[in-house]
Amino acid sequence: MKVGDFLKEFPKEERLSPIGSINLRPFGITLPDGFGKYRDWFIVETSIEDSYVRLVNPAESRVINLITKGRGPGELTFFRSWQVLGDTLRIYDPNLKNYYFFDLAKSTQEGRPEIIQRIEISKPEGHAGPYYPVQFFRTVSGLVSFGQFETSKWYSLLNNEGEVINSVLLPDFDNMKEVPDTHLEQIGSTSFCTIRPDGRALATAMLDADAISFSSIGEDGLKEYKRQVFTEPEMSFVAGRLGYIKTASYCFLDAGCNDRYVCYLYSGKPILGEIPAHECNDLLIYNWDGAPVKRVILQNTVCKICVEGNTLYGCSTYPEAKIFIYDLSGL
Repeated sequence: MKVGDFLKEFPKEERLSPIGSINLRPFGITLPDGFGKYRDWFIVETSIEDSYVRLVNPAESRVINLITKGRGPGELTFFRSWQVLGDTLRIYDPNLKNYYFFDLAKSTQEGRPEIIQRIEISKPEGHAGPYYPVQFFRTVSGLVSFGQFETSKWYSLLNNEGEVINSVLLPDFDNMKEVPDTHLEQIGSTSFCTIRPDGRALATAMLDADAISFSSIGEDGLKEYKRQVFTEPEMSFVAGRLGYIKTASYCFLDAGCNDRYVCYLYSGKPILGEIPAHECNDLLIYNWDGAPVKRVILQNTVCKICVEGNTLYGCSTYPEAKIFIYDLSGL
């Protein structure tokens, strides 16, 4: 099967136009890399601007520089994921091993960053093998994490002390059998994950392969109940490095959800093609049983998505930096 062939499995297809849009250029943002939502504010990652993460309130025309790039207090060098829980933004820097909690209510009221807590992540005593978390997501039963913990793991559930409760295995890719586990887990750590609002289930999808996974989350750990793997990574392992082949395509670019549906943003475009592979308009809707519901073709290409209730927000960099707003209530 070729990249994108699985799209034929979707029972319905629908085209969707936005109900509104927000131009990010007036807020000094020209190339957003990611974004999230908090009340009337957008949390925007701007990795090549003069600040790393900004808070933007379009209705009040306000912008707050929340995080800058660096190694000082409250600064980050790199991150792969963030999570908003209540009034708190949780964000993790795997290079510095710092897990920051920002108070969004105070930050937006006072116009400056307010840090609640910083936790330094370290290998738990007695843990054998590598321990390098890259992403964290809080759930009702612990922290879901992507990274290097044990051999051939896609994602893991950790307790509050950082100990691995259990893990879900990576797909057994035929073309990756000669790749060392320390490199193979790189494929898993670049996955995109979304947590159901009740914190008791997750859905994830891979950037480098047409592969998705659904798991329940309980006190006894993760239980994967649905997995679909359609293609293998279009990569090769040469001179100790894992890299894309020339004809490789990006697969999934992001994930979001509400209590009924999971929304995957899908590319399927060649990385070295003329059209930017990180911008796409295929929104794949699944229910929480892991069954495909509908393929939605967005009118505008986007690079990241955020779901809030029945509203989908899509962030675009090409041809300009905008956030498009879509109504999903008709699904």
